Amino acid sequence: MLSMCWIGLSVTFAQCPDDNTVEADPGENTVFIPTTPTDQTECCISPGEFILFCGLIHGEEYTFTTCAATIPQSSNGSFDPQMTLYAGDTSILVGFSDDLGTTGCMMSAEVTITWDSSLYEGTCLRLLIDNQDTIQFGGPCSHFFNNGLRAQVGYRCNTCTVATGPCTYETVDPAVVPPDPNSVSVPNSDQDNTFGFINPGEWLEFCGFIHGEEYTISTCNTTFPGLIQGAYDPQMTLYSSGGGVAIATNNDIPFCGLASEITFVWDTMLYGGSCAELMMDNAEMVNGGPCSNAWLGGVRGELGYRCNSCAPLSGPCPYDNFEPSDTSNNTIIVMDTTLESTKCCMDPGQFLEVCGLLHNETYIFTTCATSITGARDGNFDPELTAYTPGGGTVVAHNKDLVGCGMSAEIMFTWDSTLYGGSCLELLMDNGSPVDGGPCSNEWTGGGLRAVIGYMCVTCSDTMTGPNCPDTLRLTGQMNLSGTYSASEFIQTSGDIVVTGNTLFNAPEILIEEELEVPDGIEFVTDSTGCERTGARSVKYKSQHTNSNQQKIGKLKKQE
Repeated sequence: MLSMCWIGLSVTFAQCPDDNTVEADPGENTVFIPTTPTDQTECCISPGEFILFCGLIHGEEYTFTTCAATIPQSSNGSFDPQMTLYAGDTSILVGFSDDLGTTGCMMSAEVTITWDSSLYEGTCLRLLIDNQDTIQFGGPCSHFFNNGLRAQVGYRCNTCTVATGPCTYETVDPAVVPPDPNSVSVPNSDQDNTFGFINPGEWLEFCGFIHGEEYTISTCNTTFPGLIQGAYDPQMTLYSSGGGVAIATNNDIPFCGLASEITFVWDTMLYGGSCAELMMDNAEMVNGGPCSNAWLGGVRGELGYRCNSCAPLSGPCPYDNFEPSDTSNNTIIVMDTTLESTKCCMDPGQFLEVCGLLHNETYIFTTCATSITGARDGNFDPELTAYTPGGGTVVAHNKDLVGCGMSAEIMFTWDSTLYGGSCLELLMDNGSPVDGGPCSNEWTGGGLRAVIGYMCVTCSDTMTGPNCPDTLRLTGQMNLSGTYSASEFIQTSGDIVVTGNTLFNAPEILIEEELEVPDGIEFVTDSTGCERTGARSVKYKSQHTNSNQQKIGKLKKQE
């Protein structure tokens, strides 16, 4: 009878709730898992805390444990741990464990998973630790313990191979023989695409990657049905243009024989621009592999590629937004500095003219406040599309930015030869199906309008040099510090604060609204303009009544 009572009291929990908000190691809480079968431990974590593990590879198997018999140095700490894994910043359950039940690890928690980047949306997971102790600490799934030893989590990639890559960056033999271009364009949708053919020792350029989106390139005919696999053991390495950064590398994936597959999230700020270069090598030892350019000949291999996180074919949105976002001033000039700026406000169906774009510089336009402070979505699901003036060419499109909810964000490198001139038109649409989205111009709910955050990512922190615009309009909420130049005139409007010594360099300077200048900071103008030198400088100083920041109506010429 006693045994039956205990059985009746036993409870099995599917997982602990996603409510651990405390970082186990504040400020350094992200752990990158090695791409080798190497045992690692992360110390330390308490109930109620979480660790972010990143760098998981699609198709690879991983183990996370507090059992020292599985991975040495792992430890339960002074409590009965429960482990729950969630995908990235979502509430998608990846795995759960409470009592392992093996000899020496009765109370340990251990989870083994196979990572699916499409299902789990990216390459990161959050590992949550809770306390199962029901008697002292209110478990299971309790955030309390006795302040004793914290747990140590062991982890490894079980199926990863010993590191042999990345292979060397070599761009000698293109996969496509000139005069045809050795480049393919990556779609901005989740459709599958194929390229044929490529051999060991050859390379291929991919262009059109979008910041924050996840991509897969593969030789596996399970991932991309119908792919022709070459008569060699493919080994892929993807480099940023020019070979600066090895973005991803892979030899064999466990579920597709000798096939090679890489999955990665594009980071324009880290990798630069929107292009990358794929190196194909041969891992066969008989041909001098791994990372060999040699092969015995035979069938050439095909590549499959797609954007995993892009929306289905619904974008770019059509060029049908004809209402200006601001009837008084619907043009913004992007400054050639890394200064963050915002423009308020935009509704679905409206457009904004953007000028001052410089050839080969990278720009960001976003409604995500994490990317640029002050940006916001508004009370709808924003969708951004950038066109060249008149709707001739699509520059970029995005609906939902990975890692920022419903926010939209586009990042692109301006090509004045391809796009013509230095201006584009930014269209705002509503992606919500409730309002007829995606690509809807309707907005039935009303409320907050969207605020666009924007900046030049690759520009320098000053505006001197040959790239100065004819006119420079400083609008919206921004802080000024450094040099701002134009060949004709500079105009300010909005809530602008001078936070450091500042120089305006233009023949004509128009301050339409009050400019806020702190006491002790020098504001200087040069009337020559950035394309002319040698003229004298005229100094101005702000009027103020005390040491605090004061709004001023005009600038007084210094005698």
